[in-house]
Amino acid sequence: MQSLRKKILIVLSFVLGAAFAIVPANAQTLKSVSVDVPFDFVVGNSTLKAGNYRVEMGQSAFVAIRSDDVREHQFALTTPGSRFSSNSGQPCLVFVRYGSAAFLKEVVFPDEDAREFFQSKAEKELIAKRANGEQVALLTIPSR
Repeated sequence: MQSLRKKILIVLSFVLGAAFAIVPANAQTLKSVSVDVPFDFVVGNSTLKAGNYRVEMGQSAFVAIRSDDVREHQFALTTPGSRFSSNSGQPCLVFVRYGSAAFLKEVVFPDEDAREFFQSKAEKELIAKRANGEQVALLTIPSR
């Protein structure tokens, strides 16, 4: 009985050790883009003020958006992006603008990995109310 318990503890120790060794490796895969956004914009259900922002993504589909002064921050679920950017694969944020309302559409990271944001309820409502022929702008802001 003692022998079986000892084997189980050894196996459990090995599994836990392997799990803790993986965590630092994931932390090193953080992707990041820094931009100066000159206008207020919407991410999910939150409006973020104009300013300097850092957009970061680790291994998950969640992206963190935070201002340099840390007053503004938001987490958002994303999907693989389609690289709307006409910025030659350079890191950037892509916004779609309906009238004066700007929505974060996509982020392109330095390795050209793009992540697309889901449309918010407010964006869907603007699209539904939009008149035929009304201008929609796609804005790209390069990384600083």
